[in-house]
Amino acid sequence: MTVRRPLLALGAAVLAVGVLTGCGGDDAMSSTTCGELTAISVDERVALLTEIAEQARDDGVEEVSQFLDASDDDQRTVAEAAPDALCADVDDDTTLADLEPF
Repeated sequence: MTVRRPLLALGAAVLAVGVLTGCGGDDAMSSTTCGELTAISVDERVALLTEIAEQARDDGVEEVSQFLDASDDDQRTVAEAAPDALCADVDDDTTLADLEPF
């Protein structure tokens, strides 16, 4: 399956928005490492990204609605690509909260 770049960017954007705003699933972001993100199933990644996005939206970050409104297939595509998009070139023990925004 070829990952479409807008979807790849969307998944990265969900977490980047959380990192940049200091909100959006703070507990999930500070307790989940890149190694764990890679190891969990796609369904668990969808749930994690959804949790982060919902918290960010509750905190007033409307940009994450694009992920939340996406189809199940598109959310799964983002979740499949998330480890490569977000955790490339970082240690497995780096938390999602510690990722550098782009």
